[in-house]
Amino acid sequence: SSGINAEWPLRPGGDIIKPRDVKCVLNEGMPVLRDPYSKGRLIVQFNVEFPSKGEIGSESLQQIEALLPARDTLLKTDDMEEVMLSDYDANHSAQQAYADDSDDDGQQGPGVQCRTQ
Repeated sequence: SSGINAEWPLRPGGDIIKPRDVKCVLNEGMPVLRDPYSKGRLIVQFNVEFPSKGEIGSESLQQIEALLPARDTLLKTDDMEEVMLSDYDANHSAQQAYADDSDDDGQQGPGVQCRTQ
């Protein structure tokens, strides 16, 4: 297998690489048409893998959190509502999601109908 091993220095303040970020390395890509001694840009797309829940111990989490910027304090106002996040399942139909809504009083009104013009 062919390829290159490369490393690059971090800029002052560090680089934040997120999933699907795309960067390039100048003069390390494919040869330029009609100029085989010049190379184009090598495009790099990052696949960032985050640890699974529970994979990092609480002591390690505290050390990581100490390295990150402080969290912003959220001032809760009367017009805010606290909600719970749950895992999203694309196979779970939207119809079932509405049926699971705890605010539903059991009455179903007429659905929205579209009319052609």
